[in-house]
Amino acid sequence: MIAGLFAGTLYTAGYQQVLVQPIHQLSGQTMLVTAKVRSYPDGYENSQRVEVSISKQVLDGLYPKSEFSAIGYLPLTAEELKVGDTFEALVSFYEPTKRQGFDRQRYQMANGNWISFSVLKDRETKEPAHFVVTPMEKVPWYGLPQKWNRQLGTRILQQFPEREGGFLYSLLLGNRTYLDPIDAQNLQKAGLSHIIAVSGMHLMFLIGLMHRLFSRRIGVILSFAAIALFIPMAGGSPPILRAGIMAALSGIAFLLGRETDGQTSLGAALLVLLCINPYSIFHLSLQLSFLSTFGILRYANKLEHKLFGAVYDL
Repeated sequence: MIAGLFAGTLYTAGYQQVLVQPIHQLSGQTMLVTAKVRSYPDGYENSQRVEVSISKQVLDGLYPKSEFSAIGYLPLTAEELKVGDTFEALVSFYEPTKRQGFDRQRYQMANGNWISFSVLKDRETKEPAHFVVTPMEKVPWYGLPQKWNRQLGTRILQQFPEREGGFLYSLLLGNRTYLDPIDAQNLQKAGLSHIIAVSGMHLMFLIGLMHRLFSRRIGVILSFAAIALFIPMAGGSPPILRAGIMAALSGIAFLLGRETDGQTSLGAALLVLLCINPYSIFHLSLQLSFLSTFGILRYANKLEHKLFGAVYDL
């Protein structure tokens, strides 16, 4: 354990020095950048927030990756931005600050977005100084799961009444945009908000369906494709990534005829996520997902025996 903590500390320090610090040095700088849209935007009254990829050419010196991720606050566009669109803009980089006790920078870094920027506006006209969008004719392959998510959500909203459709869209795909405010408030009061947060439960239902429709071996093989497709469709949050990695390890163990251990799979999933992004440890959903799963794996049987052991012995 001591060796693991030491190795993790060294890895995090190196990650910070090599991959994060050069990006943070952009804070306060204004420059012309070309960026590629990574996700569909969140719309506001006068702007839109979107995750983008920016070429490493804006950085001084060597950088091991070809691009890095950032959060951009852009002007509203006539047509909604989609994954794969590119734009050229005169922007100002900054590091998000805390607001009402919420550390926005830590939250964004936990999601792999290392800095924020906004498009500069003309002081007199209040229009963007330079902002040109180049639409992508065809959504790239990595954007297809997000596109299918929106298409399926649109079909749900068309087939069901507004309130029921919004609830079903939230329940199946985790998009709360169309959830009725009263339903959201009632779920919060009842402590049931987690049922509309896409998590491992949704993925386990999907994998279970594969096993029911096909034989166990074929179902396991098909479940790998289901995992790879559903994770990006659901947004790739830590709970769904945890469940996907654990399910994949369990499937591999079955195909190889080996035993599987839930706690070992859980530790492996955490190791993978922290290797990809050490700052994801600050993600609240990751903390809740891993701690609750560990509690279930570690103490559920003991607790069940203490509570119902006498009943089982009858």
